[in-house]
Amino acid sequence: MRTLPMRPVRLLTALALSVAALTAGTAVPAQAAPPGPPPLCFTEYDLLKFTGSIRAYAYRSCDDQPPVGMSVALERFDAATGVWRRVAEGVGEARFNCFGTGMRTYRHAKATTLKVTAPCT
Repeated sequence: MRTLPMRPVRLLTALALSVAALTAGTAVPAQAAPPGPPPLCFTEYDLLKFTGSIRAYAYRSCDDQPPVGMSVALERFDAATGVWRRVAEGVGEARFNCFGTGMRTYRHAKATTLKVTAPCT
């Protein structure tokens, strides 16, 4: 009976041990992907005069998502008392419909620097 030279036997043994080690389940734990950057969001406030109405808007937008309406209110300045009084509120839009021609000043309740004076009572 003929025996194989020692070198191929060692090579086959090493190869068999390598394959066994790979299939034995020496698993490397999976790592979660690092969290991405937080979404880019912004809030938009508007105050506009239309024929027959004053409207205040409030929306929040994040990345490529559609805007989401936020609570919003519209205030009118009462010159007799010096107080801003709420005249309309809503989600996304607050609308005050004009029924007269007297000049009044309105402001956005959340973005109080947004003001408009118009013939709208």
